[in-house]
Amino acid sequence: MNNVMLDIETLGTSKNAAIISIGAVFFNPATGELGNEFYKTIRQDSCETIGLEVDASTLKWWSEQSEEARAVLNCPNATHIALALNDFYLWIKENTTATKHVEIWGNGSSFDCAIVDNAYRRCAICLPWRYANERDVRTIVALGRELLQIDPKYAFPFVGTAHNALADAKHQATYVSHIYQALAKKCGGAA
Repeated sequence: MNNVMLDIETLGTSKNAAIISIGAVFFNPATGELGNEFYKTIRQDSCETIGLEVDASTLKWWSEQSEEARAVLNCPNATHIALALNDFYLWIKENTTATKHVEIWGNGSSFDCAIVDNAYRRCAICLPWRYANERDVRTIVALGRELLQIDPKYAFPFVGTAHNALADAKHQATYVSHIYQALAKKCGGAA
């Protein structure tokens, strides 16, 4: 598998947002198979130390989420952002034969991948994927709605805690795979 679904939880919505958790799962969009998983919680102070920002409106949004989702804000096992990013880099490297072929999926072209890329730069750690291999969940969801008249993002029941980065990544991988397979079938190709 060379597709990775990435999801992050943040304390802002800009490219410079503080990251409080990273979740990811390898997956095969042609089959829907999920593979190895990654999850780390991150200390807010370590993000602020490297210049990542906390947004008051996002803190307000977090205060309105479930108790289970908010647990990430006070996780006793949270680590420094640089250690989490390094662990993520190693996880990708250990689970692929060539990181240059990893296709990384994020929910929005300006969110997950862009924010993580910025954090890698601030920590002076190499990005574990090629910029040209970034894929956008929102685009494939729009294609599913427009070309297939389906919205699998909401058709699939959510498993786990919403706004938990790993649970969100697994959910996104599931509905992206469904759309991918439906598009392949409609185009006459095998998924």
